[in-house]
Amino acid sequence: MDWGHLYLAVPREGLVSDVIAEVEPVRSGFAAGGKLPDRDDLQCPRPACDGWPAMACVLDFGRVSAAPVSRYLMLAYDDVFSVEYMDRRLRPYWRRAGCGPAEVLLGAARRRKSLAAKCRAFDAALMADLRKAGGGKYAELCALAYRQCVAAHKLAADFDGSPMHFSKENFSNGCISTVDVIYPARRSSCSSTPVCCARS
Repeated sequence: MDWGHLYLAVPREGLVSDVIAEVEPVRSGFAAGGKLPDRDDLQCPRPACDGWPAMACVLDFGRVSAAPVSRYLMLAYDDVFSVEYMDRRLRPYWRRAGCGPAEVLLGAARRRKSLAAKCRAFDAALMADLRKAGGGKYAELCALAYRQCVAAHKLAADFDGSPMHFSKENFSNGCISTVDVIYPARRSSCSSTPVCCARS
């Protein structure tokens, strides 16, 4: 990631404290007494290696009993512009209608239960198909490969809002649409994404 913003969103219910500060006092304070520093570190912008900033929050689950208690938080990353393609900076696809991070996070919070149910249903159907095709170990291997392939692509919006799907390297410098990534991913199908002139 060369640019962008990371967001931590936490519902107020159960939230005790949150902070952005150097990682060492965050970890040691929480380990010693379950507390975070009482103020954010405002020394920014700065390189990430300068004190290694950390985002943290403490959630209260109440008394431990037989009744389950659930809490959640949301992490989001907004790269503002996803890729530079043919000398044009393209927005991420989710921004195509002008939404910003706040709208997306609020919408995700409102639809959290229905989205989680859809994810569970998709996961169950996919794993059932994979187990039927090759057994349990095959299903687990394919699930890992599926998630890796989805993570290795970037969905951007062209100037007219059309989706642009770029293959992206995960373990090097993040180059996009290089032949060594495209060929194994798409050798059995035609690609509508040009090979050259795109970089993250």
